[in-house]
Amino acid sequence: MKKALIVLLILAVAGGLFAQSFTGSVATGAKITLSDDIPVVATDDDSGNPVKAALDFSNSGDDWGVGISATANVDGDSNVNGVLIDAMNGWVKFADIFKLTAGKGQGGNWQATDFIDENIPSSNAGARLNVTPIDGLDLGVVFGYPNKGVKAGKIANFFQETGIGVKYDAGILVAGTSLKLFSEETEGYSGTDANWMFDVKIPLSILTVHVDGHINNLTEKGGKMDKLIGLKLNGTVVGLSWNVWAKAWLNDPMTAKAHAGLEYPIALNDKATATLGADADLTLLQDASFDSWDIWAKLAYAFSGNVSTYFKLKVDGKVDPSEVTPSLVWAIKYSF
Repeated sequence: MKKALIVLLILAVAGGLFAQSFTGSVATGAKITLSDDIPVVATDDDSGNPVKAALDFSNSGDDWGVGISATANVDGDSNVNGVLIDAMNGWVKFADIFKLTAGKGQGGNWQATDFIDENIPSSNAGARLNVTPIDGLDLGVVFGYPNKGVKAGKIANFFQETGIGVKYDAGILVAGTSLKLFSEETEGYSGTDANWMFDVKIPLSILTVHVDGHINNLTEKGGKMDKLIGLKLNGTVVGLSWNVWAKAWLNDPMTAKAHAGLEYPIALNDKATATLGADADLTLLQDASFDSWDIWAKLAYAFSGNVSTYFKLKVDGKVDPSEVTPSLVWAIKYSF
C-alpha cells in the first residue's frame, strides 16, 4: 500500500511539473445542392471529406517537449483513408538562444504572414535549429532529405536539401524570408536548384498590409523559373471584416488574380452567432474576367461539452445567371 501511495504521489508531482495536453476533434455534416435532383453529400465543409478526425498530444517542461499530431478521413466508399501522422517530434532548448527540434514534420517556421501559404517543406524525418540571439529575431536551418523522405544516396545531396530561414518581428513590422535547396535526387530536378520565399506584414491602426512572394527554380534545374508577388489588405470597420488581395505571376505570359471578401458576424447570445458574407474572384490582364462570386449566411450554435454545429445557406455563381448554384450545408463538430 505504501509503495502504491508513493507512486501516486510521484505521478501527481510529475503532472504538476510538466504541461500536458491531449486534444482532438471529429467533424462531419451534409451538403444539399438545390439543383434538379437535390443531391445530398456527406462533408465536413472544411476538408471536403465525409468525416474528418484529428488528434494532438503534447508534453513539455520548461526546456523540452514532445508532440504528436495525426489526422484521418473517411472517403465516399466508407473506407478510412488519408491517415497521416502530421508531426511526431521532440524539441529541446539550450544556452538560452538555441532550440533544436527533431523528428517528422520539421519544416520552416519563418513566415511573417500566411497570405500565400508556403514555407520550407518538411521531411518524413529531419531536424530544425532555431536561434534567437535578440528579441524578435529568429533565424535557423532545416535539414531534410530528397523527396521529403528519409534517405539521401550521397552526403552532398543531403546538404543540398538544406533550408535556411530568417524572421524578424519588430512589432510595427514583421518580415520573413527563407531559401530551400533541392538536390538532383529530388524528383523533377536535374541538378541543384532552390526556391526563395519572402513576406512582410505591416499591422496599421485601420488595416493590415501583407506582401508575399516567391521565386521558384532559381537555377531552372527543376523547371522554368516561376516568379510570384502578392499584396493583401484586410481590416475591420464597425464589426465588418473585409479583405482584398491580388497575385501576379511575373512570367511569360504574365497573369494575375484578384479577390475581395466581406464578413459580418452578429452575436445572438452567448452560444449562437449569425454571420453574413460575400466573396468575388477575378482574372486580370490579358484574359480579364469576372470568374465567380458567392454570398452566404451562417447560423452557428455552440452546445456545452465542446460540441458545435452550424447551418450555412450559400449561393455560388458566375456572371452568367444560369450558372447560379444554391446550397445548404449542415456541419457538426465534436472536440476535446
